[in-house]
Amino acid sequence: KQALFELILEKFSGPREKFNYYMANLNEIDDALAFGAEKAKMVANEVLEKVRNKLGY
Repeated sequence: KQALFELILEKFSGPREKFNYYMANLNEIDDALAFGAEKAKMVANEVLEKVRNKLGY
């Protein structure tokens, strides 16, 4: 059991460190989400503009 536990700890040490980093730096997550939202908004506006042009608005 101990060997399995140590293997699991070793296997997930990288993702755990990454998780701990981002939990300590939540502003990076907020920045990434804001960037993604802005990018999605730009794409959506382009699509909406094409639809409006096709519909004659």
